[in-house]
Order: sequence, then structure tokens, then C-alpha cells
Amino acid sequence: MKTRSNLLVLAATAIGVVAVSWSMWAHNPVTFTSLVDMVIFALPLAGIYAMSATGLVVVNTTTGIFNFAQGAIGMFLAYIDWELAVNHGMPQAIAVPLTVLVIAPVIGIALDRAIMRYLQGKELVVQLLVTVGLMFAFIGLANMIWDQNQSHTLPQLFGQGGVDIAGVTLTWARLFTIGIAVGLAIGLRLLLFQTRLGVSMRAVVDNRGLASLSGARSEMVSSFSWALGCSLAALAGILLAPDSGMSTSGPLALLIITSFAAAAVGRIRSR
Repeated sequence: MKTRSNLLVLAATAIGVVAVSWSMWAHNPVTFTSLVDMVIFALPLAGIYAMSATGLVVVNTTTGIFNFAQGAIGMFLAYIDWELAVNHGMPQAIAVPLTVLVIAPVIGIALDRAIMRYLQGKELVVQLLVTVGLMFAFIGLANMIWDQNQSHTLPQLFGQGGVDIAGVTLTWARLFTIGIAVGLAIGLRLLLFQTRLGVSMRAVVDNRGLASLSGARSEMVSSFSWALGCSLAALAGILLAPDSGMSTSGPLALLIITSFAAAAVGRIRSR
């Protein structure tokens, strides 16, 4: 039954890819250059969606909560990066690590301590309503702080240079995105299955009381999961913003939709 279900998921994914490709190339010649162009354009986007989806899965796996605010959190943190790098002239080499490794985890821990840990064990509809409300709260907060009548644009990381592949330029930013996505996939796999913290993260959601008896600190695990989820949301938002724009009602804020699709293909789990 499990094998049959996996085959159905793969078949549905393949049909979706073929349908999208057909609609994109309708009445247009398919050449080697166009294929390379599509792959170079799609791989970085896939990496960004994978980062955001990974944040969803990590939080859901360890706390049992599906965070509908993931995209809005990424959008809000992309605005913070813009504030630091563009409005205050801080180099991106400092602004991005500060946003992703300091500000995002602080927001994640604050959300966990103030709201999220009290949702664990509640009815699903309550959890969903709270996270949807949180999504609109971050969108509203961004609208209050940054005037949406003004332009907010994040520059591409590492400039416009890159590597030429079959006449198509793979920018350093997109190459960095692909590398980060692959590195995160490997790193999180090792974290969840090869470390004591990872085992605790997976055990807490199944049975919090039993995990605590085994030495797992559920509060610490929950805070770490939300900190990691927000960091991944921030990274995805910062990498997507230069191409998608930073509108609070645009693709950046609604990244949750594509992230959910990517997570659904993986059945919203870490294994």
C-alpha cells in the first residue's frame, strides 16, 4: 500500500510538471538553450520553496502545528533585511546573517513562548485559525512600518555576475541558492536522525510526556524548532525578494502556498 501511494504521488508530480511545461512552451520551439534556461531558472526557485517547506515541516514535525504564517514571516524578515541593507547602508554580508541567525530566531522563540506552545494539543481548527491570524498580523505590521506606496527592492546577492552555461547565465545568487538548499537538506537530515537534539525533536510531537521522561526538554525543543523555522523563512524570503518584489500582497507574502505544495509532496514529514 505504501509503495502504491508513493507511485501515485510521483505520477501526480510528473503529470503536473508535464502540464506546466506544456503550457509554458505552447507554440514555441523547444531547443537545448530553452531547456537549459528553464532548468537554470527553476532550480533556484525550487531551492527557495524547499527552504520554506523545510521550515514548515520542521515546525510541524516537532510541535504538531502547521504554520500558515511561514510566508508572511519570511516577507517581514525580508523587509528587515531591506531596512538594514538598503535604508541604513549595512553590507549584505552583515545584514543577511544578522537577520537570519539573530533576528529571525529571536522572533521564533518569542512566538513560541508567547503563543505557540499553548496551541499544542489544541483542536486543529484552533491551531489553523491562530496561525492564519498571525499571517495577517505580520502583513499588517509590515504595512504599518513600511509605506507600501514607496518602492522597496532588495538587490541581488553577489551582484549580477555568474557562470555561463550553454549561453545562459547562472548568477552567483542563484548558484548560492542551490548550494544552500542542498546543504540544508543534508544538514537537517543529519540533525534529525544523527543527533540527540534531532531525536528529541521527533519524539516530542509523538508523546511529549514520554519524551520528557526520557530526558527530552520539550520547551527547549519547541523554541529551537520555531527559531529554525523562522530562520528558514527569513532565508527563503531574502533570496526570493529580488525576483518577486516585496509587496505585502504579492508572491513573497503568499510563499506559504507554494511551500505547502512542496511540503505536501513530501507528505509534510521529515522522513
